[in-house]
Amino acid sequence: MSDLSKAQLAYINSSWKHKSDAVLDTQKQVLNWIFAVHGAGIAGCLGRASSKGMSSGLWTGLGGFSVGLVLLVIYGVVMFYLEEGHFRSFRDEVGALTAKQITWAQFVEAENKRPFKYSACEVLAWVSGLSGLVGLIGLIVSIA
Repeated sequence: MSDLSKAQLAYINSSWKHKSDAVLDTQKQVLNWIFAVHGAGIAGCLGRASSKGMSSGLWTGLGGFSVGLVLLVIYGVVMFYLEEGHFRSFRDEVGALTAKQITWAQFVEAENKRPFKYSACEVLAWVSGLSGLVGLIGLIVSIA
């Protein structure tokens, strides 16, 4: 590792921290979304149902929020494993760099090939958000 410059070592250390923190931050962020949006929507639908009985609007609301909740759980799992996999690849490439199995240029090239976002997670998040919107519309219709 002594052959690496201070700038290269600083980059590795900064990237290492960012990538390892991303795994944990993703889990926390998804849990916040689950409880804030869909959890409150489900509670609202069930509260309304207990006081006024079930209606088609409440069924729609409960279904939309429930589907959204499930999709966010799937999103969290997918994001976690994608981030964890990229962190593992990064860790292995740092090991290869320090063992002089790859060059700095190869290391940077591999780093640049990693995605900054995941299309599967984007689709899950959008569909979950739209499900929440359906749930909200169903809840509003049942109240009106």
